[in-house]
Amino acid sequence: MGVPDATALLAMIRAAPGEFQSFFGPDRTREIAALLERSLPAKELGVLEGSPPRFPISGAILDRKPPVLRSPNYDVETRDRLFEELQSLRRKGDSSPDTKRQIAQLERSLNALLENG
Repeated sequence: MGVPDATALLAMIRAAPGEFQSFFGPDRTREIAALLERSLPAKELGVLEGSPPRFPISGAILDRKPPVLRSPNYDVETRDRLFEELQSLRRKGDSSPDTKRQIAQLERSLNALLENG
């Protein structure tokens, strides 16, 4: 189910029981949850029983202007062209020596541009 452990699965079932019930049915979902609860150590269950941590409400700060970003010290059009050529070669999936050399050269050029401006 794409979860790292039984605790995570039980947390998901508790967070969205309706979703699990529509997939497994109500009886089977309760059975799975009960099996998970019995298999987990008390410490793990305690974490699930506790209140989730509260985080302060946040969002955009409207009373301040956003910072002014400095212009990059390289040519953006050159960067974009090199990157697109590199991506294009990689998408082709050609593993010939000539293509590998082209890819390596483009990577060197792109890195030099970004590092040295």
